[in-house]
Amino acid sequence: MSEINLLPAELRVERKAFLRQLLLTTLAALLLPCLVYGLSEYGLFLLQRQVSEMEQKVADLHGQLNNAPVVDEESQREAAALATVLGKERRGITDLLQRIGAMTPEKITFKNVEASDLEKSGSLSISGKSEDMKAVGEFMDSLNQLGQIAEVSLEDSYLVKADSEVEEPQGVHFKISCRLSDN
Repeated sequence: MSEINLLPAELRVERKAFLRQLLLTTLAALLLPCLVYGLSEYGLFLLQRQVSEMEQKVADLHGQLNNAPVVDEESQREAAALATVLGKERRGITDLLQRIGAMTPEKITFKNVEASDLEKSGSLSISGKSEDMKAVGEFMDSLNQLGQIAEVSLEDSYLVKADSEVEEPQGVHFKISCRLSDN
């Protein structure tokens, strides 16, 4: 028996276009995950290859380090002595700064602490803000009492102006300099 298609020609064209679109959408839905999976596997393969190349480079560098000439004993002693001296200087200034921080009055806020020439006698410069000059004076007295600091002097100070003429000044900016002693 033969089939008779009673649909108008326009609908037949639309139906064929719809079926073609459905077929392409189905193919895309089936092929897209395969494509994504394939690309991810390829990317993983490339990453594994790069990792193995890097591991090979690391192994080569380890081999070069193991085959490097040994430094003579005198150079090793000098390097150890230098590291010890640098370590002591670094620990010394760190301990000093911690002691200064612990003895600082609550009314004082540091803006900048700068140490220089630590190999020689060294100097320390502290700038900051205080509620009043009395706290700055007490802080300077405390610095004088530390054994590692000498010649404490107030380099600069000025009042921070209030917002209006009626109010009291808001505080004092200061800069203190001192010399580090060997004690």
